[in-house]
Amino acid sequence: MSFYQINDTRLTQKGSFFMKKKLVLLSDCTDVAVNEIRMSIYEGLKEDIQIEPAINIIPFSLINCSFLLRLVSEIAEPNTIFYIVVNPIKGQPPRIIGKTIEKGFVFVGRDSGVFGWLVERYGCAELYHINNNKFVPFGGKKIYPNVISQYINGIPIKDLGTLVDSNTLNKLEINEGTVLHIDNFGLVKIMYDEGVLKALDIKNGDFVNVSVNGNFAIKALYSERMMSENDGVFTVCVGSSLNGLLELGCVRGNICHKINVKVGDHIGLEKYVNVC
Repeated sequence: MSFYQINDTRLTQKGSFFMKKKLVLLSDCTDVAVNEIRMSIYEGLKEDIQIEPAINIIPFSLINCSFLLRLVSEIAEPNTIFYIVVNPIKGQPPRIIGKTIEKGFVFVGRDSGVFGWLVERYGCAELYHINNNKFVPFGGKKIYPNVISQYINGIPIKDLGTLVDSNTLNKLEINEGTVLHIDNFGLVKIMYDEGVLKALDIKNGDFVNVSVNGNFAIKALYSERMMSENDGVFTVCVGSSLNGLLELGCVRGNICHKINVKVGDHIGLEKYVNVC
């Protein structure tokens, strides 16, 4: 009998053994709470799952969460489960579970707006309100893990909540120029694509006036490869995230040690013109 005649849906034609479902946790709970969440999911499982290393979100930042979710979705395998534990909102948005049209991602968490960018890219095939919106301390450990483990164990999404119109999903408004993320090197990822450089007629080697929330901050060099520049030079460059979002940085340094900038701030760009 050839390999391809084996009647076992757990095997693939690539020859791997067991195809585990994968779960990606994104949370601003970054201490022991991460372990509590993971263990709570494992507790109710009958099927195997691979929980990826947790993605740390800047505390209370829905913008950072929405961006990092959208970022990792680019390379995530189809049918990955995205579980969000971030809720700085005073109220209690509905607890939801849904599924995207493209790639079949399952997403779980509060309807705080963080899933809007994901759904904008991949569409929404199903959306349900989880039938438990009562407040309990640390619902990220006490409520969602049970829902997730039921889904992994084979319970259909439609049996885990009440169907709602996908158009009711909340969406964050993230304006052009918004700071989305600052990595551990101090690179500032901004909601601009390369088109803004073309619109401002900024070419490789030009200098750019950079403002933060309307106030001039620094003069930076637009460089196609920032690491080719001298140490300490402030640069604007086209980065690797989401097909080339712009990044603001300091060559082999941390620009955040030089200027006060944080996620959610607005970055303005203007071509520098030497009038002397």
